[in-house]
Amino acid sequence: MKTDLRKILVPYAESEHETLDDLFELIKVKPGQKTLDMGSGDGRMVIEMAKRGAEAHGIEIIEKYVRRSLWKIAQANL
Repeated sequence: MKTDLRKILVPYAESEHETLDDLFELIKVKPGQKTLDMGSGDGRMVIEMAKRGAEAHGIEIIEKYVRRSLWKIAQANL
């Protein structure tokens, strides 16, 4: 039996930049720290964690967001 992913997916909701600033203040990502963003969307959190020196990884199952993430990662030279 094939599962219809549209029935189980949570809709994409973009995080506000202020929210990300608050989040990173709380989690205190350090250089060399390993991080994982499940449902990484357009990759903004993964990119920000990598810019802060983390070994950052993201998991996303929607292909258009994966492509967007890869493009943004390349643009950020990461």
